[in-house]
Amino acid sequence: MSRDDRPMRVPKYRRHPNGQAMVQYRSKRYYLGKYGTAESRKRYQAFLSRIEESAPTAAELESVGRDVTIAKLIFLYSAYCRDYYGASPEYNNLIQALRPLEKLWGLTLGRDFGPRKLIAVRDHMVRSGLARKNINRLVSRIKRFWRWCCMMELVPQEIYHGLLSVSPLMPGRCNVRESPEVLPVPLDVVRATLPWLSPTIRALVQVQLYCGMRPSEACRMRGADIDTSGPVWLYRPPKHKGAWRNKPRVIAVPKVAQDILRSLMPDDSERYIFSPREAERQRMEARAEAAARTGKQRKTKVYPCELRRRAREKLARRARERKR
Repeated sequence: MSRDDRPMRVPKYRRHPNGQAMVQYRSKRYYLGKYGTAESRKRYQAFLSRIEESAPTAAELESVGRDVTIAKLIFLYSAYCRDYYGASPEYNNLIQALRPLEKLWGLTLGRDFGPRKLIAVRDHMVRSGLARKNINRLVSRIKRFWRWCCMMELVPQEIYHGLLSVSPLMPGRCNVRESPEVLPVPLDVVRATLPWLSPTIRALVQVQLYCGMRPSEACRMRGADIDTSGPVWLYRPPKHKGAWRNKPRVIAVPKVAQDILRSLMPDDSERYIFSPREAERQRMEARAEAAARTGKQRKTKVYPCELRRRAREKLARRARERKR
């Protein structure tokens, strides 16, 4: 399988230890200038635009016949998902789901794929130790890939309909690891943790608890998105988990949460109420006060293993500098 037939990822904007911004694309690094500057961000967007220009067009898809390998189909689908999903987590989830399919049947023609081969891919996931619910989600994304292939008329239509006959793994009826249930944090633990948090983070946790909202919705709170005309404030987050379903999201803010928000509300209604910069400033001030009070900069001593790790990192950093 050639390198060009592998599914592509959206390269991330990263910081190199030398302070430069960089992206890594197909095992090669591209430096963009000083990290965090507007110029480096502009170069990053231009780099992504050049990648998108190399994606297959509709005319190129029409020219692809049905005698095409699954690896080539995955390459075309990844280019489509890169434009459709962008840098969202769902793009990476789809690429992760297609990896075992490409590993087992990448050189097989797409028209020769069927339910038994999909079951073989699922058995490979079971042997790798994945949990049952995760396997069902990955198999569902693989079916979505074949649905797109049928929609673009790259494979016969009966392939996707045959894959629909593969039922998901049921609990208690298969020898597959079950993932532990994710439970909410007990309120006693939350209350015991609050005194140890900075004022901004403590207020963020309390507002999230009193309003029953998600962490992402609490972090995005702005004065412009809160209706304060009534006794109970109404918060309408601009982005939320169900926005793609066109469902409105209205969160009631009780009085106990209103008192917390009043003390943090900025003058500009377009600014975020909970500022990470303010939280970091409070943390550093508390750290400096503790160091001045105790005369120590660390609460724990530096162990020999930590010193050895620092020495290894220093040698590796010098080696990279010499190589450059």
